[in-house]
Amino acid sequence: MGSGHLSGHLPPPVVLGDLGEGGLAPAIAAIVERGVQRRPDRANRLSLELEIRVLGPHPPTRVCFRAGEVLVEDGAAENPAVVLEGTLADLVAVIASPVTLAGLPSPATPRGRAALTKLATRRVRVEGPLWLRRELLALLRI
Repeated sequence: MGSGHLSGHLPPPVVLGDLGEGGLAPAIAAIVERGVQRRPDRANRLSLELEIRVLGPHPPTRVCFRAGEVLVEDGAAENPAVVLEGTLADLVAVIASPVTLAGLPSPATPRGRAALTKLATRRVRVEGPLWLRRELLALLRI
């Protein structure tokens, strides 16, 4: 019981795949792994590809939630259900903001309001179905 997980609610392992020059997959994998460890039920429900595009000299990062594991690697997703795009600082600001039960940044805190502004002004773009965007933002939050 030391892990804090109930039987049958174990987090899927986060696996590093292909790494590219200037890629951020190891850093993204650490963020994903933290979310998966803290919210295993949410992670286990997902079956999709996410593409994270950090503006600048970095290749995109593919995050593939599939049965039994989460693959994180440098390179474009084949068929992303959700795409996150922004500068590294803006993406981190959104991921690090507290969220509401609906999975959106909380307007009750300064960090949440700043994250909402980044989303509203499209400094951070999130493409894909609304419910999936909320699920992923809630999962990835720090």
